[in-house]
Amino acid sequence: MKAIVVENLTFSHRNAERPLFEGLNLEIESGRITAITGRSGCGKTTLCQIICGIIPQSIKGDLSGSVYLYGKKTGELSIAERGETVGYVFQNPSVQLFSPTIEDELVFGPENLCLEQEDIKARLETVLDQLSIRSLLYKNPTQLSLGQQQLVALAAVLMLEPKILICDEVFAYLDQQNAERVKALFLKMREMGRTILLVSHERAHVDIADTVIQL
Repeated sequence: MKAIVVENLTFSHRNAERPLFEGLNLEIESGRITAITGRSGCGKTTLCQIICGIIPQSIKGDLSGSVYLYGKKTGELSIAERGETVGYVFQNPSVQLFSPTIEDELVFGPENLCLEQEDIKARLETVLDQLSIRSLLYKNPTQLSLGQQQLVALAAVLMLEPKILICDEVFAYLDQQNAERVKALFLKMREMGRTILLVSHERAHVDIADTVIQL
């Protein structure tokens, strides 16, 4: 089954002279790691924000065409359904973190989905171990390095256990050890049937991808 289908997508930012995309069609297979590469400014981030619904819900522009996530149009998904279907890790982790402590940050999403506390605690233990961030649990996000913030932002999205994970330049601030840890996690997620979309202008960071799409 196709995890993501983009049909005849055309998009222009407000007051732009020409469309960023025009008649774009794209299919992403379920249970695979797909990478999107291309030069800066070619629209990688914009495409991801359209797929996960940030555009046009939060960022406006002239948009036409359709996006389907596992056969359902993004516009027809409730906020809860969207959070459980697709998770998006921003290119700049600092804009994604807003809680006073990392623990608060990680439990915020599941609590808003009204999950049972035992389930939330189990998920928390899992992501702390997966990303080796237990020592950061009671710190404020502003006390962290960009690399640590990137790991926490990823962990916060993983707490929702989305079927589709979109990561925008997730390796940009990570050292080699943490980059390899995250890659190993993504490979394990693929084995579990999760769909992962990696965005990077550095092809060296997408060596684990099954498919590479260049914009």
